[in-house]
Amino acid sequence: MMRSMSSNWNATSLSVATIFMVLSLLFGSWLARLPAIQLSLGLGESALGFALLGLPIGAFMGTQLSNWLISKIGTGVSTFYASLLFSCSMLLPAFVTDGISLFIALTIIGSLNGWMNVSMNTAAANLEKNWNISIMSTCHGMFSLGAMIGSAISGFLATRGVGFVEQQYFLVCVMILVLLMVLSSLRKVPNGTSEKQKMQWPDKAVWIYVTIGFFVMMGEGAIADWSAIMLKAELNANLFLGSMGFAGFSLAMAIGRFSGDHLRTQFSGLKMVVIGCFIGCFGLLLAASNWTIYVSILGFFIAGVGLSIVVPLLFVLAAQQSRQAEVGISAVATSGIIGYLISPPIIGLVGEHVGLPLSFIGIAVLIGMVGLLGWISQKAYTFTFLVKKKI
Repeated sequence: MMRSMSSNWNATSLSVATIFMVLSLLFGSWLARLPAIQLSLGLGESALGFALLGLPIGAFMGTQLSNWLISKIGTGVSTFYASLLFSCSMLLPAFVTDGISLFIALTIIGSLNGWMNVSMNTAAANLEKNWNISIMSTCHGMFSLGAMIGSAISGFLATRGVGFVEQQYFLVCVMILVLLMVLSSLRKVPNGTSEKQKMQWPDKAVWIYVTIGFFVMMGEGAIADWSAIMLKAELNANLFLGSMGFAGFSLAMAIGRFSGDHLRTQFSGLKMVVIGCFIGCFGLLLAASNWTIYVSILGFFIAGVGLSIVVPLLFVLAAQQSRQAEVGISAVATSGIIGYLISPPIIGLVGEHVGLPLSFIGIAVLIGMVGLLGWISQKAYTFTFLVKKKI
């Protein structure tokens, strides 16, 4: 039984939640300036697309090395150094001169992002396991909140004439000060039970969560990259209403994640994952219905409500079902990155032939199918438990 919500938070758990916000705030502030960076470098869409591939390529490498690094230096220390190096790396895009240098910079950023991602999720999972608390979903809520704050700060500074270089220096220095403030608390994060080890495959029980994470993150990637385009192309939405699909989705993600830890005290993690997938499936089907602009925006909001709780819970379940928590978390993080990476080009390719609404319907069906797979897995687990108990 998890402790009450008020007892979940102390200096250590708050420091871990802060790391989630540091990552997304810096990343969100950079994404908000991406169109200006593209223009200043004179990159076409294909050249920019190639440069952006550095992020997932680097993240894949970082997640693969992360569990080894965590076992070498400890979870809390790993979280601090990964966060510190990632923060410093966010200065690199301010000094790129062409597409190749941007690709190299984003590969470095992606690798540190992957290491930081696994470290901070492992820290949250270890706190939950060792202190019998529930914080993972709220930590991911801090991530969603940080992305919105970072984008807002970047937009505000841009309207005030603050250049990208000055912005990055300011934000990076602030984040480094924040990291130094929470360092002593991060050192108190308990380590996992694993011995120092090389990279390894996750336990068999984790693969169900890896599969669900892959398709759910495909959905998140599709909404992030194509929701505004679909609303404009299919429903003639203006720029403001076109942006409301992803804005509504992001808002729902933040609300859902801040509520998730309380819901976990009422329902099992796997049951919530299943329910979240089904709600997300329904929301995407509604968004793709093209009845009206407002119905589609509502659909994206509902999809955000459902999908918001899935990924944080997958990290928790993977950590619980793994002999080494960081291995399970790394597997879920890697599958999510791959799903998020391949979704936008697949949507574009399929949408060119059958239309964006049918592409979104396909993603919705896949999410519904993995939700059904999770439901079958839950029923099988319950049946096995009852049989063993009877014996």
